[in-house]
Amino acid sequence: MGALVSVIIPVYNVEDYVEKAVYSVINQTYRNIEIILIDDGSTDHSAYICNQLASKDSRIIVCHKKNEGVSAARNTGIEKASGDWLMFVDADDWIDSDAIERLISIENAESAEIVLATYLWDFNGKETRASNEGRRIVVYDVDQYRSEVLAACMLGPSEAKNLFVENFHNLPKISVPVAKLYKTETVKSNDIRFNTSLALGEDTLFNLQFYMHAKKLIYLNDTIYHYVIRRGSAVNSNLDRKKDMIINLLSELEAFSSDKNEKVQNAFRYFSMILIEEYIQNSGMIVSKTGGFWNAKKRISELFEPESISNVRNKFIIDPSVGRREKLMFSLIKNKKEWAALMICVVYYKLKPEKNRY
Repeated sequence: MGALVSVIIPVYNVEDYVEKAVYSVINQTYRNIEIILIDDGSTDHSAYICNQLASKDSRIIVCHKKNEGVSAARNTGIEKASGDWLMFVDADDWIDSDAIERLISIENAESAEIVLATYLWDFNGKETRASNEGRRIVVYDVDQYRSEVLAACMLGPSEAKNLFVENFHNLPKISVPVAKLYKTETVKSNDIRFNTSLALGEDTLFNLQFYMHAKKLIYLNDTIYHYVIRRGSAVNSNLDRKKDMIINLLSELEAFSSDKNEKVQNAFRYFSMILIEEYIQNSGMIVSKTGGFWNAKKRISELFEPESISNVRNKFIIDPSVGRREKLMFSLIKNKKEWAALMICVVYYKLKPEKNRY
């Protein structure tokens, strides 16, 4: 029969999408699975749909709970899981029919703590691969390359390559929890859970903690997961809330990185600068439409009030291989001229047609 795989799907107000997600799991060619649906206090018909699906397939377990966010929902799923492996699927995404079989049938998969593949970004029906080409199956000795794995976890493929994280830049962004099988014993015995105090980057912190306890990683360079991006799903409009989310995340990551080597700390600083630059870009886009430049400037200045973030700016070294835009933005931020970076973004969004941006 093979190892049991527990598939955890957090559900919150996704009545239009959840059936597709669940049926993509129900119809897996690998049959020895349990499907754990965590209804996180939905106020639409999602809870009813979950119950109906469970009535048709005995492998489905439904848990209804008060709304506490996706991290708490995933943690509830972990507690209820009885499988040898854990897999996370978001309720508005879907997986290929042979996704689990392709992962679990890899030779010596049982000897690894994590087996992962890559995914496709699906934006309005247009799909883009989330990783580079390379060898089809790669085995990584995490014990030997733990610092590189931790650094790659904080960064995307191109950023990892810029920081010379050797042999890891062909991986997809390994901080996301999807398109992976996690060894349940590793998660539970080390009390690895999603941080419920974070509303941004909780996936990254979960995976960093997991990779601290993993010994072997197996990567299947094949797409198995469809990551659907919907307009309005990202937090862009509430800049005060987003600022607080960034500060909270970087505080947690700084604490995690502080006792690690320079490679991991450099990755943390690079990741921090990317987040700050993205925040300035979002601020510029909104200011270009609604005004409020001085309020946006004040919020950006407040980002640097925590000592951990101001230290990032002071210690960050700009890699000469980054693109011209990143080099300009990083230089302005590092030299405490984030107001100028904001102004550039405002002018850019006012003048550039949306379809030609970046």
